[in-house]
Amino acid sequence: MGENPGKMYALATVLTLLAAVAVLLRLHARKIKNAILGWDDYLILSALIHLTGVRKNKLLTNFARIFRGPLFLAVVWTMLTIIVIWTVGFFFANMLQCYPIAENWTGLGGTSDTCIDENMMYVGQAFSDAITDLIILAMPIPCVSFRTVSL
Repeated sequence: MGENPGKMYALATVLTLLAAVAVLLRLHARKIKNAILGWDDYLILSALIHLTGVRKNKLLTNFARIFRGPLFLAVVWTMLTIIVIWTVGFFFANMLQCYPIAENWTGLGGTSDTCIDENMMYVGQAFSDAITDLIILAMPIPCVSFRTVSL
């Protein structure tokens, strides 16, 4: 089944609306419980507004709430900074992959003179995304490996 721009816009719109509903439900739940908004709430709201790395930023801020210690918090802030820089960088790389920018959506198909190698950009994006995922997943391991679970 061939993809067309209309389908892509519809998909992006639906997914953005689902993300917005999830964040609004979260904020509503905080209000019902009379809980104050934490910095992770503000961060996820900001991420929704900017649509940047919601999943990773939220996970990192949850880690900061659960696991304490100056070294761990430094790693969390370092990863948050890397994720924001990564997101902004690839946002602009995707947006500016062809010159003039209209080559991206006119369907005229850019040439090697007017566009970067999209395949290499996407491979780099996927590879670096997977690496940051692995780092984030591994971050709490030292914190929980020394704890004992009592039943």
